[in-house]
Amino acid sequence: MGSALGLAAALLGACSGSGMSMTETSLYKPAPPPRSDAWEDDAPEVDAAERDACSGLSRTACMKSAECTLEVAAPGERTGDYVCRRAQDRCEEGIVQFDLPGGGASIGTQALADEAILACTSREGCVYTASECYCACKGYGRTSVEDGAEAQGCLCYCASGPPPSCVARG
Repeated sequence: MGSALGLAAALLGACSGSGMSMTETSLYKPAPPPRSDAWEDDAPEVDAAERDACSGLSRTACMKSAECTLEVAAPGERTGDYVCRRAQDRCEEGIVQFDLPGGGASIGTQALADEAILACTSREGCVYTASECYCACKGYGRTSVEDGAEAQGCLCYCASGPPPSCVARG
């Protein structure tokens, strides 16, 4: 009986988003400063191995990576298909989408949400884009790699939308 109650408490914690505290994520680690010369027209191409490192990640692993960015495979469609690709510019590089509101991390206060968003908006020319029906729970989307044990086991009322992101002001 005790183990059943423990399991129920663990599942309730995962569903309520309390499975991971903000101190366990990279939010409190300062993002590396954007490289000033890396995004010029003559910037070197990212080699295939670097690109493939991102494309081989699950949604959760991609969202927790500061080098990769998760996006919907077909913008405007809710298929549940996502692409994990290499971060492309100063607004994406060093940003951990998981730490942004709606990305999967437990953000318990408005101050923590504001701090997470500031990691993006403090960069010149970058804006935070909130998630639109993104669900970090296991089974609510996929990259070329299925969700694994790293994904939270929880339920969502809305899914398959774009995850939160940091993008260049358009």
